[in-house]
Amino acid sequence: MESAVGDEDRAGVAVLGAAYYPRNEEVSKGRLLVRFEQQAAIAAFGQKALVAADLGTLLAEAAQQAAACLGATHAKVLQKLPDGSGLLLRAGVGWPAEEVGTAVLGADIESPAGFALKTGRPVLAPDLAAESRFRWPRLLQAHGLRCAINVLIDGESGPFGVLEVDSPQPYAFDADDTHFLQSLANMLAAAVERQRITDLLVRKTEEATVLLREVQHRVKNNLQVMSSLIALQERSAATDDGRRQLATVGNRVRAMSVLFDQLYVKIGASGRLDLGDYLRALADNLAAFHELGQTGIALRTHFERVPVDIDAAVPLGLIANEFIANSLEHAFPEERGTITVRLERIAADRARLTLADDGIGCSGAPKPTGGGLGLRLIPALAAQASATLEWSGAGGTRATLVFPLR
Repeated sequence: MESAVGDEDRAGVAVLGAAYYPRNEEVSKGRLLVRFEQQAAIAAFGQKALVAADLGTLLAEAAQQAAACLGATHAKVLQKLPDGSGLLLRAGVGWPAEEVGTAVLGADIESPAGFALKTGRPVLAPDLAAESRFRWPRLLQAHGLRCAINVLIDGESGPFGVLEVDSPQPYAFDADDTHFLQSLANMLAAAVERQRITDLLVRKTEEATVLLREVQHRVKNNLQVMSSLIALQERSAATDDGRRQLATVGNRVRAMSVLFDQLYVKIGASGRLDLGDYLRALADNLAAFHELGQTGIALRTHFERVPVDIDAAVPLGLIANEFIANSLEHAFPEERGTITVRLERIAADRARLTLADDGIGCSGAPKPTGGGLGLRLIPALAAQASATLEWSGAGGTRATLVFPLR
């Protein structure tokens, strides 16, 4: 049969050239085997397309599969330039290394690749040397390539480009080869779209992370300003009781400042931070503020790595702050003793925070009314962290909190 330029064969393939060779009615076993191999190649490539992280590697793999399955010397992935003026040879087989990533083909309707890009129809050019309407691209002429298939690599955001296979032999491919190549291009298009969405999400996440860190930085700075103002007010307080109350408020503000310092520096993409690191920084801050090195009070700590989310880190950090501050103020009238802070994982989904001192002890657990405000806050804070709280006042004071790891 004969087909004019732009006509379609029974499979809907645009045939470029004066004629298209006839197809035998009975397909040989050899050709059936070729089709089976092509289908297997498409299935294997589809699996890679679902998980591939690097688009450049996947484009090169598509070109290699296309050339191998069609027995071609040359294959390439052409990517549409941003302004649509041409098609960049992004990846390929059989092409000199200096042409990959630099060579540009026309994207106009008179180019076989441009025709596929503009119309979305697969193009089979049996003999470019005999073509009268579509020009023979100079790049293909330079390599003596006369037969070509071009299929569109489409996507939801618009065409990505064209997948092309070339041969120096005219009439080297047929419509079935075109169908195979289009299936491969469709797989590649899905991978390109997945990569586009992934890149978009990564970019949005990076923008959100920058914004979050800026907010954290500003909050941290504001907390430092508040801490300085409280310290100034504490020094000018008229009574000892007023100074103690201001010092307590200052400790709480500093605890929040330490938390935001940990957030600003160490919090990961998962939104979690290491509670051990946070409590260690908090304990060091309190020890330095109270100048424990110049007293007879020792602070002993043991911190395992326990990642938690911010909703657990805030109340647990404040509990540690309140306990240590209360012990320093009330547990050691002779300024001698030991405060212990211990964090450990006790199961895959649970951890334990133990706070203890060997001071004069306290009578019973903290109550909602009466006693210091700091200790009365601890049960409420424990509930915020979904922690069970056990309290002991014999032989010193001990608070044990077991909390879930979400």
